[in-house]
Amino acid sequence: MFDDIFMDNDWNPLCQSCSLPLVHKDFCGTNLDNTLNHDYCRLCYLNGKFTSENITMQEIIKSSSLIFSVMKDYPYTKAEMIVSMLVPRLKRWRDISGYDKRLKNQLKSESRLYVKWFAIEERSLYFVIHIAGKGDFLFSRRLSITINEISEKLINIDEKNISAFYFKEINDLLDSMQVLFNLSMDKGYIFEKEFREIFDEINNFKKILSDLFRNKTI
Repeated sequence: MFDDIFMDNDWNPLCQSCSLPLVHKDFCGTNLDNTLNHDYCRLCYLNGKFTSENITMQEIIKSSSLIFSVMKDYPYTKAEMIVSMLVPRLKRWRDISGYDKRLKNQLKSESRLYVKWFAIEERSLYFVIHIAGKGDFLFSRRLSITINEISEKLINIDEKNISAFYFKEINDLLDSMQVLFNLSMDKGYIFEKEFREIFDEINNFKKILSDLFRNKTI
């Protein structure tokens, strides 16, 4: 879907400050040397710095919710619910929200697992917004809930609860996520190429998780 837009694939599907989709190069912010910044939109980041350096995460959630509600013709409360789920996970806010710190502390010696999951999560959250934009809010919510449950399971990983049962719970949630993406393709929400890419990414993540379980090392 994006290969004709970002040929080097060096992009984030969501602005890592406000969560709005980076659907075209023209939406991207700029670095100090005037090159495109693929992490942030131009509303948030220009000439190598944030346009509003002192803005809070709560203020970002409010402004992004308003924009999203207008873009998608959603009630503000519905838009706010989606944006409130996304923003604390974004690059700019992870340390402030505590989300990044909690996950890093639990997975610090298994960096591959940490890096892989954030890559899958960020890509998947774009599809949450994309599917909601198609008008299927219930389906997008099912996907977002599944992503949330996996994240919480990973945050709570420790040496005691890496049991066969706990591993199976995470693996079952990943299976459910793949089923939802398969349904998304059947419904025409995503293209087959996108489905194959995210499906393969989840399979690779499962292998890393399986190795972690076998080694019993965190």
